[in-house]
Amino acid sequence: MDVPKVPPARRHDASRYVRFPHSGETWALLSEQWDPSLCNACHQLLSGVTEDRSHDPAAPVWPDSGIKRSTDDRWYVKVSVDDNFRGRQLGCKFCEVVFNVAISFELWKPWEFQVLDDPKSRARKFDVLEIEYLDPSTMLFRGPDQLYWDLPTWNTCRPPGWVMRTQKDCPDGNATQSSPSDIPSLIRSQMANCLSNPHHDGCAPLVQQAVGDERVGAWPARILRIADGVVILEAFDPLTIPGQYAALSYCWGDQSKLQKDHPKPHLANSTTLGRLYAGVPISELPLTLQHGVQVCQWLGIEYIWIDSLCILQDSPADWEAEAAKMEMVYSMAKVTIIAASSTSYESGFLPETSALSPPKSPSLPLPYRFAFHRESRSGFHSSDQHGGNMDPIDKRGWTFQEEVLASRYIRFTSGDIQWKCNAGTACFCGARTDKTFMDRYLVQQGCPEAGTPFIHRWAGIVGNFSQRHFSVETDKLLAISSLARRLAPDVRTCYASQDSGMYLSPLDKSPRDTNTNYFAGIWGGGALADISQLSWYCVTVMESYDDDNPSPSFSCPKNYVAPSFSWASVNPKYWSSRIRFQLCIESDPWHTSTSRVLTINTVPTLDINPFGRMLHGIMSVCGPILKCIMELPKKLLEWGYDQTVSLRHHFDFPHFIDFIVRIDSSLGPFTTQSGIRSVKRLPHVDVRLSEEVDVTMLMLQHDSRFVSYGRSSGAGVLKKWYHCLLLAPGDAPDTYQRTGFVTLYQRYTCDENFNDMSQEDQDRLQSQLSQWVGELPSEVVWIA
Repeated sequence: MDVPKVPPARRHDASRYVRFPHSGETWALLSEQWDPSLCNACHQLLSGVTEDRSHDPAAPVWPDSGIKRSTDDRWYVKVSVDDNFRGRQLGCKFCEVVFNVAISFELWKPWEFQVLDDPKSRARKFDVLEIEYLDPSTMLFRGPDQLYWDLPTWNTCRPPGWVMRTQKDCPDGNATQSSPSDIPSLIRSQMANCLSNPHHDGCAPLVQQAVGDERVGAWPARILRIADGVVILEAFDPLTIPGQYAALSYCWGDQSKLQKDHPKPHLANSTTLGRLYAGVPISELPLTLQHGVQVCQWLGIEYIWIDSLCILQDSPADWEAEAAKMEMVYSMAKVTIIAASSTSYESGFLPETSALSPPKSPSLPLPYRFAFHRESRSGFHSSDQHGGNMDPIDKRGWTFQEEVLASRYIRFTSGDIQWKCNAGTACFCGARTDKTFMDRYLVQQGCPEAGTPFIHRWAGIVGNFSQRHFSVETDKLLAISSLARRLAPDVRTCYASQDSGMYLSPLDKSPRDTNTNYFAGIWGGGALADISQLSWYCVTVMESYDDDNPSPSFSCPKNYVAPSFSWASVNPKYWSSRIRFQLCIESDPWHTSTSRVLTINTVPTLDINPFGRMLHGIMSVCGPILKCIMELPKKLLEWGYDQTVSLRHHFDFPHFIDFIVRIDSSLGPFTTQSGIRSVKRLPHVDVRLSEEVDVTMLMLQHDSRFVSYGRSSGAGVLKKWYHCLLLAPGDAPDTYQRTGFVTLYQRYTCDENFNDMSQEDQDRLQSQLSQWVGELPSEVVWIA
């Protein structure tokens, strides 16, 4: 199926103002009306930020204005208390606006202006307010960054700010106007804009291509029709319903508690199916489902798909068949309704009234209206770098692909309503969409940015997905299978020139179907040339630490989910635990792959869904082998980069400095049939005596970087990292099980700048440092 190629939306780009128009005045118009009573910085901020600048983005855009553009396309200016005080003394009207905003929302304290005469006052330079230009009618005000304890060091976070939007001219001088707060009107206006705006041509589901899809049974079997006060379960008509229904994404909650406390028809099964076909009053549905129906009624949508009511929950065969159709269900919906703030069936996600909390509007002595909203930190505003709030839905594994596959969605968070379509994003609070979300959004739409390898973007998807939890751990691969199926054609296109077309199966010695090229979360075909796919490791930031009761950040599932070479073979235990990749670019001259995948095979539970659950799998890799002795501590603790295990090796490693061992999950002693003492993954925490075991390291790749001592000196340090899989004997003879990821660190002091050396000298030095790798034995290992 073709996927619309939509260019990424830039928040400061004027085209976004066309795609998502706002009724307020523009900053440029206000600048014209206030000029010349504006200081240089405010004049440039209000009038010229949208101009394209080709020089260094970190340099000031205008002399002495202080306005800068960051590497992630943020236009901003930093204003200290002292700067604002001097601007107001000069009569700058926008400096007066800044002062009122900062004081009203406690971004600055009043006492800070009482010490401006003191030249030693910290407030003069360090209590800085950041003003970010979002679009021609919106700005964001943030206070100073705050410190917080992020194991093992202090870090800074950016506190939520306040978004200021212009309103129409106020003839009576009262600037306390608030923006519309009616929820139905808000979502209707976004839907109407998306349907009628010519700049949203790529937003509609590709119904015509989908209707002609040759896959048998690609459409869901059932859907709910909304009638007068009832919902009626009907057979899905692929000729009339595609693109004309809504899909609901929500958290189920504790099903056993719901069955006991709320004996309502919230599940489709052999008992309730007849009643659902006859029609169930909307008032008898759980509150979250009622709210989903209510949003459809606001938008005039007649059909809604809800998994609990459209899939037979007591039929494993129906459940497996319908779960494989999620790609079609969510990508072909007119809109997906995401109940992000809901914790269960009964919690609901709409406010008690159909109005949002009105925005705050401090009294400003100006004849213009400004509406202010607290910056949201949930949904597409959440950021790993600056902190964010995870909604309940963000912790549930199944909802990830439901959001990713949607061509349009409305997300109801605890303090915001967010809209996403293929043309971009919009929200009630008006804040900027985080860049990490936009990266994931570009992958969803099948249009990765030029020059960025697909595997690097897939790593971002896996990182977000790996944080989520499942009530049934074997659902993990199935819960991302529809997204993988959607991306498979793009992967084949991206790596067509590298695809050999065949990968022999070591299990049945038959050719692998190259139309799939997906093996339990690992992409095959030409994508296997990027060995970074295997360079995943587990990280976490522990919220608490108890030396007497250690708890690993990842665990091994009790039931089989995926082969150990796949990231899906381990489960997170905390919300901050996730999978990361040691990513390298093959064309990077600093990077060298030392191993290559020879064969790979996985056997799915159902042949009709090779992207879903797995029965078993195995991979053969050829590369340098290092035999080591690993010492297990009495208690194996895993939090971030903590050194909890030690390795002893017998190979000559020149300029060796240190190593980092990242364990995949809890480990326990294991004795092979040949009597070798080693380790294996365990699904629980194991308390053990300290002992030494034999392990094997398979080197995948190494890379390097030169770090100069400074501008005045050409000398520096050449650093090299060697990335290896930590392997232990597997359950089957002559196989290995992955148990961790090891990085060896090498450091060499250069008397001159490495970058100034000739290419011949650079290659000679690199070869000398990595010569020991070529002396290692190269073997073929089977990883299951």
